[in-house]
Amino acid sequence: MNLACERRQYPRKEMSAPVVLHKSDSNKHFYYSGMIKDISMSGIGIEIPKEKSWRVEEETSDDEMEILFEMPGITYPFSMKCKICRVQRHNGTVRIGAFFTEEYNDFRRVFQNYLM
Repeated sequence: MNLACERRQYPRKEMSAPVVLHKSDSNKHFYYSGMIKDISMSGIGIEIPKEKSWRVEEETSDDEMEILFEMPGITYPFSMKCKICRVQRHNGTVRIGAFFTEEYNDFRRVFQNYLM
């Protein structure tokens, strides 16, 4: 368990929105579809079906991924880079906890408006 995940800077807000995860490994690319369960200014919680998560479960923490999702009420998608800090099985799904690894100044105001 990564203690950086346990020391949250910002409160989480529940959210339900589809998300696509992209991970690269050497010359291979892996894509997963899932649902965002919660989000904050610094990170995100995602659930993916267990049967579609075999590669994520094999991976260790600290792997990077890119996510693509839409925020409620916003008409364009967000693409963010994240670092996985937790992978857990949960009721037939796999829960992924990740924190954003890049500056997203263009989206900061949208995130603040949604989260406040």
